[in-house]
Amino acid sequence: MLILAAFIIVASSSKTYHLFFKTKMDVSLITFTVILTSVYFQNVATTFLVGACSVFCADVLAKKLSHFSFVPLLPILVIAIGASVADLNNAVFYMLLLTLSYSVLASFLYFLLGSSKTSIATFFVSHALFNIILILSLGEFILRLFL
Repeated sequence: MLILAAFIIVASSSKTYHLFFKTKMDVSLITFTVILTSVYFQNVATTFLVGACSVFCADVLAKKLSHFSFVPLLPILVIAIGASVADLNNAVFYMLLLTLSYSVLASFLYFLLGSSKTSIATFFVSHALFNIILILSLGEFILRLFL
């Protein structure tokens, strides 16, 4: 339980940069912590709970709570289901695949909600690159701590 609380606190606080910088870039730790939760616990409900709490707490802290706050819930569910069947011998590969899946699905949902192509492209590139860099630089190290 302590790990879950730590993930939610870290992920939620990572989006407070929106208080100071109004941008469509997404360089928060929410996806990274959700993927770590999903790979470590391999439990759909636990992963979804951590993800949903992180998203809503982050948006409240960053004063960005809106209808767009619901967009990440479906990609988080995809991560939770995908990781529950992942092969932990190849965890970093699955983490990268889940990050790209999240980015593509969230971008599509933002498109359906009427976001501009520029906003979607900014989100996709910043979100995917930030999380890929995190996974490649810290993913294996953090997984070794947990597994």
